Amino acid sequence: MLADLAAGELTPRQVKLPSDFIAAYARRVLMLRADRVADPAFESPLVSMATTRALALPAQALRAPLLVVHGPKGIGMFGLDDGAPSSLLLADGQHRMAKAYFTQAPDLPAWVLSQAESDRYMTERRPRTEVRARPLARDRKRAAQG
Repeated sequence: MLADLAAGELTPRQVKLPSDFIAAYARRVLMLRADRVADPAFESPLVSMATTRALALPAQALRAPLLVVHGPKGIGMFGLDDGAPSSLLLADGQHRMAKAYFTQAPDLPAWVLSQAESDRYMTERRPRTEVRARPLARDRKRAAQG
Protein backbone atom coordinates (compact mmCIF):
# COMPACT_ATOMS: atom_id res chain seq x y z
CA MET A 1 0.00 0.00 0.00
CA LEU A 2 2.76 2.45 0.92
CA ALA A 3 4.72 1.49 -2.20
CA ASP A 4 1.61 2.13 -4.31
CA LEU A 5 1.22 5.56 -2.71
CA ALA A 6 4.85 6.40 -3.42
CA ALA A 7 4.44 5.24 -7.02
CA GLY A 8 1.42 7.50 -7.49
CA GLU A 9 -0.97 4.62 -8.10
CA LEU A 10 -3.38 5.83 -5.41
CA THR A 11 -5.08 9.22 -5.13
CA PRO A 12 -5.91 9.72 -1.46
CA ARG A 13 -7.89 12.65 -0.11
CA GLN A 14 -5.65 14.87 2.03
CA VAL A 15 -7.01 15.95 5.41
CA LYS A 16 -5.72 17.49 8.64
CA LEU A 17 -6.61 15.68 11.86
CA PRO A 18 -7.15 18.32 14.56
CA SER A 19 -5.81 18.07 18.11
CA ASP A 20 -9.20 17.11 19.59
CA PHE A 21 -9.41 14.17 17.15
CA ILE A 22 -5.83 13.16 18.01
CA ALA A 23 -6.60 13.21 21.74
CA ALA A 24 -9.84 11.27 21.36
CA TYR A 25 -8.20 8.62 19.14
CA ALA A 26 -5.23 8.27 21.50
CA ARG A 27 -7.46 7.83 24.54
CA ARG A 28 -10.26 5.71 23.06
CA VAL A 29 -8.54 3.62 20.41
CA LEU A 30 -4.90 3.43 21.52
CA MET A 31 -5.96 3.58 25.20
CA LEU A 32 -3.13 5.97 26.05
CA ARG A 33 -3.10 8.20 29.08
CA ALA A 34 -1.29 11.52 29.25
CA ASP A 35 -0.21 10.81 32.84
CA ARG A 36 1.63 7.65 31.74
CA VAL A 37 3.92 9.39 29.26
CA ALA A 38 6.99 9.06 31.50
CA ASP A 39 6.42 5.35 32.17
CA PRO A 40 8.80 3.47 29.82
CA ALA A 41 7.01 0.18 30.45
CA PHE A 42 3.58 1.41 29.39
CA GLU A 43 2.25 0.12 26.09
CA SER A 44 -1.03 0.62 24.34
CA PRO A 45 -2.89 -2.59 25.11
CA LEU A 46 -4.79 -2.46 21.83
CA VAL A 47 -1.97 -2.18 19.32
CA SER A 48 0.99 -3.24 21.50
CA MET A 49 2.71 0.06 20.89
CA ALA A 50 5.45 1.18 23.27
CA THR A 51 5.12 4.84 24.18
CA THR A 52 8.91 5.14 24.45
CA ARG A 53 9.23 4.28 20.74
CA ALA A 54 6.58 6.87 19.88
CA LEU A 55 8.30 9.56 21.94
CA ALA A 56 11.66 8.74 20.34
CA LEU A 57 10.35 9.76 16.92
CA PRO A 58 11.88 13.01 15.68
CA ALA A 59 9.55 16.01 15.51
CA GLN A 60 9.71 16.05 11.72
CA ALA A 61 8.06 12.59 11.68
CA LEU A 62 4.79 14.37 12.48
CA ARG A 63 4.91 15.98 9.02
CA ALA A 64 4.53 12.60 7.27
CA PRO A 65 0.87 11.88 6.54
CA LEU A 66 -0.91 9.10 8.38
CA LEU A 67 -2.67 6.54 6.19
CA VAL A 68 -6.39 6.07 6.75
CA VAL A 69 -8.38 3.32 5.01
CA HIS A 70 -11.98 2.18 4.94
CA GLY A 71 -12.54 -1.02 6.85
CA PRO A 72 -13.93 -4.12 5.19
CA LYS A 73 -17.72 -4.01 4.80
CA GLY A 74 -17.79 -0.53 6.35
CA ILE A 75 -16.51 -1.70 9.73
CA GLY A 76 -13.90 0.55 11.30
CA MET A 77 -12.66 2.28 14.44
CA PHE A 78 -13.58 5.91 13.72
CA GLY A 79 -15.17 8.39 11.35
CA LEU A 80 -13.88 11.79 10.25
CA ASP A 81 -17.11 13.69 9.63
CA ASP A 82 -19.86 14.35 12.17
CA GLY A 83 -22.62 11.83 11.75
CA ALA A 84 -20.61 9.62 9.42
CA PRO A 85 -20.39 5.94 10.32
CA SER A 86 -17.24 4.68 11.99
CA SER A 87 -15.86 2.95 8.94
CA LEU A 88 -12.21 4.06 8.99
CA LEU A 89 -9.02 2.41 10.22
CA LEU A 90 -5.59 3.90 10.78
CA ALA A 91 -3.40 1.70 8.58
CA ASP A 92 -0.11 3.53 9.15
CA GLY A 93 0.83 6.06 11.81
CA GLN A 94 -0.01 4.68 15.27
CA HIS A 95 3.33 5.85 16.73
CA ARG A 96 3.01 9.28 15.10
CA MET A 97 -0.52 9.56 16.51
CA ALA A 98 0.81 8.79 20.00
CA LYS A 99 3.70 11.25 19.61
CA ALA A 100 1.26 13.96 18.50
CA TYR A 101 -0.95 13.22 21.52
CA PHE A 102 1.87 13.35 24.05
CA THR A 103 3.47 16.46 22.53
CA GLN A 104 0.09 18.18 22.00
CA ALA A 105 0.61 18.73 18.29
CA PRO A 106 -2.02 21.09 16.83
CA ASP A 107 -2.83 18.72 13.94
CA LEU A 108 -1.57 15.84 11.81
CA PRO A 109 -1.70 15.42 8.04
CA ALA A 110 -3.45 12.28 6.80
CA TRP A 111 -4.24 10.59 3.53
CA VAL A 112 -7.64 8.92 3.29
CA LEU A 113 -8.04 6.23 0.66
CA SER A 114 -11.39 5.86 -1.08
CA GLN A 115 -13.55 2.82 -0.35
CA ALA A 116 -12.54 1.29 -3.69
CA GLU A 117 -8.82 1.84 -3.06
CA SER A 118 -9.16 0.46 0.46
CA ASP A 119 -11.06 -2.59 -0.75
CA ARG A 120 -8.18 -3.38 -3.07
CA TYR A 121 -6.06 -4.14 0.01
CA MET A 122 -8.74 -5.34 2.41
CA THR A 123 -9.96 -8.12 0.15
CA GLU A 124 -6.58 -9.70 -0.50
CA ARG A 125 -6.41 -12.86 1.53
CA ARG A 126 -3.36 -14.79 2.51
CA PRO A 127 -3.61 -18.53 2.11
CA ARG A 128 -4.50 -20.14 5.40
CA THR A 129 -3.16 -23.44 6.50
CA GLU A 130 -5.80 -25.74 7.82
CA VAL A 131 -5.36 -27.06 11.29
CA ARG A 132 -7.16 -30.27 11.95
CA ALA A 133 -7.20 -31.47 15.50
CA ARG A 134 -9.54 -33.68 17.39
CA PRO A 135 -10.74 -32.62 20.79
CA LEU A 136 -9.23 -34.58 23.63
CA ALA A 137 -11.32 -37.35 25.09
CA ARG A 138 -12.53 -36.58 28.60
CA ASP A 139 -10.05 -38.96 30.25
CA ARG A 140 -7.10 -37.52 28.28
CA LYS A 141 -8.24 -33.99 29.07
CA ARG A 142 -8.21 -34.77 32.80
CA ALA A 143 -4.80 -36.38 32.50
CA ALA A 144 -3.43 -33.34 30.66
CA GLN A 145 -4.75 -31.02 33.37
CA GLY A 146 -2.77 -33.00 35.90
